Amino acid sequence: MKRRGVRLTVFVLFLAALGGAAYGVWTLEIRMAADREARARWAQRTAEAAIAIGDLRAAQQAYVAAGQNVSFWSDRVTTGAQAVRTAIDELRAAAAVEAAWTALDQAASVMRDFGQIDRRARESLAVNQPLLASDLIFADGLEMLRAAGARLDEARQAQDAALAARLGAQRTNEAAILLGSLGLTLIVTLLLLPSGGRTEDAADAAPAMGLGLKPGAQKSDLDDSLGAALDARLAGAPLRPEAGTRRGVDLRATAELCTDLARIANTADLPSMLARAARLLDASGIVLWIADPAGHDLLPSIAHGYPAQAISRLGRLHRDSDNATAAAFRSGRLQVVGSEPGQTGAVIAPLLGMSGCLGVMAVEVRNQGEKDEGVRAVAGIIAAQMASLVSAAPAAAGAPAEPKAKESAG
Repeated sequence: MKRRGVRLTVFVLFLAALGGAAYGVWTLEIRMAADREARARWAQRTAEAAIAIGDLRAAQQAYVAAGQNVSFWSDRVTTGAQAVRTAIDELRAAAAVEAAWTALDQAASVMRDFGQIDRRARESLAVNQPLLASDLIFADGLEMLRAAGARLDEARQAQDAALAARLGAQRTNEAAILLGSLGLTLIVTLLLLPSGGRTEDAADAAPAMGLGLKPGAQKSDLDDSLGAALDARLAGAPLRPEAGTRRGVDLRATAELCTDLARIANTADLPSMLARAARLLDASGIVLWIADPAGHDLLPSIAHGYPAQAISRLGRLHRDSDNATAAAFRSGRLQVVGSEPGQTGAVIAPLLGMSGCLGVMAVEVRNQGEKDEGVRAVAGIIAAQMASLVSAAPAAAGAPAEPKAKESAG
């Protein structure tokens, strides 16, 4: 797409669509927060009502206990029964499903019957008939309190299931909005890619790979410590790839990878995702660098395609270092490092979150893939999806525990 006016119109419409998606997600988050709060209040109120029923049972049984003041315990029963009835009324007013209303209506009816049984037990004690009072308390009264507790539990389960279902539907809608936004981003990115030539950013950046290349530098320009790490890599796998012809980036596979990244539930799955990304980008290796909490240093967190000893020897990389990895982190812009035929180049994509740059994804590509606009665009898309995972995980706080590396499966 070459016409500037059309490109600008597409970009404006894209921003409007993203704004609408952001508003939809914000609205859903507010609703989910309200439902979670209501769910917590309901659980707390039913627990308090259950405790009140237990206290009520003990207080009524004290009527016929030796040496107890019936007047004192009768006042406690009156107060406790009223508290249970009030709790039932409040729960019914907040109930969201018919099953909860029905169970609470039954609990209220049981409590009314309990009040009559309690009155008869007091009358029996007043005419010096403790055996009749005991029969009423330990038979009818106890059974009614158990029934009231059971109805409260039924109401709790029905309400909780309804709120959980509503939260699940809201999460599904939120995921659909986010995936739709991701797909739209991919489409618009491809539409806005120049049809030929290099962009200014790509031509002038002279950026750098995750092994610490300086802008415009060749691999021979690595400093001693990073050179040692590269030597370890050379001991395990050849640096110079076999000559080959690049294939176009598979957009369907890219979309599937981004979808799977959005659904990832365990960081243990990340190495396999990096392996898929490496295949998509024809990359010999990928390193995720994550910022520390202060944002001063980058640490290698997860890698694919390099021996474990090479990654472990990289250590910290300061944000002011004179290489493209640090440059991508400081600027928040994609960087590339060029290569000659038969050598590997690099594409460095920043992991951008709401709080700023969280780290970078350094991709070492074969067959001069860094010159391919599609490779750069897809690397940026994958990095954007990785950023959402980093910001949601403990590692997003910038404190990856120990560097990890995963050998390429081949």
